[in-house]
Amino acid sequence: MPYVDTYYARTLADSRQRPALERAVEADVCIVGGGLAGLTAALHLARAGKSVAVLEAQSIGWGASGRNGGFVAPGFATDLDHIARMTGRDQAQALYRLSLEGVALVRETVATLVISGVDPVPGIMSVLRHEGAAALQAKRDRMERDFGYRLEFMDRELVQASLLSAKYSQALRDPGAFHFHPLNYLRGMAVEIERLGGRIFERSAVVAVDSEPRSRVPRRRAARSRPAISCSPAVAISAICCRRWPAASSPSRLMCW
Repeated sequence: MPYVDTYYARTLADSRQRPALERAVEADVCIVGGGLAGLTAALHLARAGKSVAVLEAQSIGWGASGRNGGFVAPGFATDLDHIARMTGRDQAQALYRLSLEGVALVRETVATLVISGVDPVPGIMSVLRHEGAAALQAKRDRMERDFGYRLEFMDRELVQASLLSAKYSQALRDPGAFHFHPLNYLRGMAVEIERLGGRIFERSAVVAVDSEPRSRVPRRRAARSRPAISCSPAVAISAICCRRWPAASSPSRLMCW
């Protein structure tokens, strides 16, 4: 299926298509979904010498991973105090440190793979439309004290000069965060996964999982003559067995048991 019409889809650096699963293959690990989580896992497994197969129902990065805001910054959708109330202070801090590692991982991947068209732009501002200097400065101090992470406080004059707007008040600027092209990033990772021997199948939806022991899978696969992926017994998903089936109102897809 073509990408949804977005800026990212219109500025693809690589438009190659990948085949659907048409035959039986075997892999140490089968990953369902060719988004940010799936491809990141596949990349690191391939680097570790594992044979990897990725099944993507549409195209690489077709979903939210390839059409988001493109902001790469530490933290979560809710604030740290809320997380601390749910998990405790120590766990909240551990989760935040994990998000810091995530930002560093993406930055390292962009740099080492030299992915065309990713175009990272450093620095993200979080702005207020009301007076809040004291709270922002307290947050800045807390991030440096608890995590050694430096944020820059911007006063009203600096914010309005930067944004050419009088609507905003103070801000915190995160110089360690950045914006990039998420779809080109994902497609660049896919190229590297394949260079390392991983296999990626597009237009290959998975609708069920066969968890039979590996030793029984080849007999069933051969009997039914369907494309399949057999995964190592050490992997939680031990086998995904698929076949094509026609649908009257949609393109053929992979039916899996």
